[in-house]
Amino acid sequence: MKNSTVLVLSVALSMPAVGEPRLSSWFTELSGRYARIYPDNSAMVAGASITTWSRGQGNQSQPVYAGVTEISSTATDVYIRTSNLGFHVMGPWYLENGNLFPNYPANRAEIYRFPKAPLIPASKTPTGLGVIGYMVDGIALFDSRDAFSYDTSEEVDDGPRSPAQVQGDGVWNRDAYVNEGVTFDNALAHQAGSNHHYHANAPAIRHFLGDSVDYDSETNSYAENPTGRHSPIIGWFRDGLPLYGPYGYSSPMNPDSGIRRMVSGYQRRDGSNGSVDLANITGNLASGIPTGRTSLPRWVFRNSGRDLRLSAGAYGPPASAEFPIGHYLEDYAYKGDLGFSLYNGVEDFDPDRYHDLNEYNVRYCVTPDFPDGTWAYFTNINPDGSPLFPYNIGRYYFGSPTGSSPNAVPADAVVYFRGGPRVGPVIDSVENGRPGSVTLEWSVAEGGRYVIESTPSLAVGSWVPEAFNVRPEGERLSYLSDSADKDPAPDTKFFRSRLTDLESFDTNGLEEFGFTPAVSHVFQFPISPPLPENVGVLTVGGQQAEVIAYDSSTGLMEVSFDDSDLPGGDYRARLNRSVTSLNAYSVLGANNVLLLILDDWGIDASELYNARGPGIQLANMPNLRGLLYSSGQITGTPDEGLL
Repeated sequence: MKNSTVLVLSVALSMPAVGEPRLSSWFTELSGRYARIYPDNSAMVAGASITTWSRGQGNQSQPVYAGVTEISSTATDVYIRTSNLGFHVMGPWYLENGNLFPNYPANRAEIYRFPKAPLIPASKTPTGLGVIGYMVDGIALFDSRDAFSYDTSEEVDDGPRSPAQVQGDGVWNRDAYVNEGVTFDNALAHQAGSNHHYHANAPAIRHFLGDSVDYDSETNSYAENPTGRHSPIIGWFRDGLPLYGPYGYSSPMNPDSGIRRMVSGYQRRDGSNGSVDLANITGNLASGIPTGRTSLPRWVFRNSGRDLRLSAGAYGPPASAEFPIGHYLEDYAYKGDLGFSLYNGVEDFDPDRYHDLNEYNVRYCVTPDFPDGTWAYFTNINPDGSPLFPYNIGRYYFGSPTGSSPNAVPADAVVYFRGGPRVGPVIDSVENGRPGSVTLEWSVAEGGRYVIESTPSLAVGSWVPEAFNVRPEGERLSYLSDSADKDPAPDTKFFRSRLTDLESFDTNGLEEFGFTPAVSHVFQFPISPPLPENVGVLTVGGQQAEVIAYDSSTGLMEVSFDDSDLPGGDYRARLNRSVTSLNAYSVLGANNVLLLILDDWGIDASELYNARGPGIQLANMPNLRGLLYSSGQITGTPDEGLL
């Protein structure tokens, strides 16, 4: 037996290289993966994640593909489609009393539009409740609030779940991380209804992106571990500006200035650095209870015009264990109002004098994605990775929030990426064993069934199947090819995997997707005049086709296409809209099938229902019908026929 090394080529469809970060920054490497959750702590400890679930408003009766499933673009906007569910195993979620959180997440089938050219207005718009952007894993971004605020007349925090269904006064707005962080999972996310979302640092997607976060699968936990690299884009806000992780260039306009954690522009109003001390009594609530929450920080006045000094009817509660300083967004002062300066890179950075981010949590800087500079948000964390106010965004957008949730993607949008069930196989690893043996692993669509094909030459028509109905483990398809005992072993061998079947999944948001296994056919094109070396457009019967192999010198081309919409007939291939193949591909017309069964009781003929001849009906089949229905394996109404 000849010793040889097997070389592998993977024919794969992947996202084209795109220079525009609004298109290329979305995390798509695991796009063929189902969303999963840990329903409770016992499941997490056992590592027993599930792909279908139901609790409260979160009902997922079929598996659903995680993350962003489509990215497209017009001249002015970028559009994404997302299930709003993460690639990491989400959950579990608990309340402070130890009970399970009332809702699980579910597929939201969202479309979101981001402007390509952000506008920076002088007058800023406050963030709203609900979705204000998306992380690059397709999970929604919410602002820093939790929809509760202080009701001075009742002297309680009121919110959407209170008996009176009131929102409080809207003056002292509760911090979501401080007040609801107990309901976050280990990835620091939870859901409103079925709407899964982040309020703060997102360690799971940062881990996938290599942004200084380690993951321990045994404990389902994340740990900050700085690598010294600039953070990647981890999200996009409604105003079209990027959100980076916590690490940026030390000097905003100098990529050679080193990397450090960005310093927030906020601190608590606790009397330090000349701030108001909310613990000092400055007024009384209507009930006579003394309080120090009688004024607002200057950033509120600057953006809303509201008076700094409040009337007694808008006072907040006194600082206490129940209402500690930091309980509300308005408990924070902007450092720029306390004598600090935005760092410009001229001197060494001194945290006692400078901060990096303005009151909107933005700075103008160069980044790896924007070497000429951009306005950008940065997520705020403490050294240990715990979230730090204002987390991802201030109370107001820095840019004009023109993004939206449209009902559809424009018909003229150019699609840059399709994932989920439409993701093409991408080779992940090739491991050579003994001579003639190789193990291949592709990233594919979970729930798919694949045929593995090979060829020694890449010649047109030379691909042959090696294995059928190969099932991936999750989104990983593994195959061992062993020709070591064959003589002679090939010097070179090329492989590809091809989707042939797909298990049922949640198609909400993917209504336009319909899976039909592609067929392949070898077409012969005339070679005079000479054929082009490159294929621009190839169609069969008007259907777009994919080139598998092409030899311009012989005119042979192997193509793959979907023939499910082609009526019966013969179809030639068209190359670059001008050259027609010499041979054709035949599609058989529809057939009516008459089933005759001979058994111990004689011959039965099935009932026939035919749109072209509605009056035609053959004899009943009482014997066969009775046998089938008595078996309990056939359901329905017998009088409606069996075919």
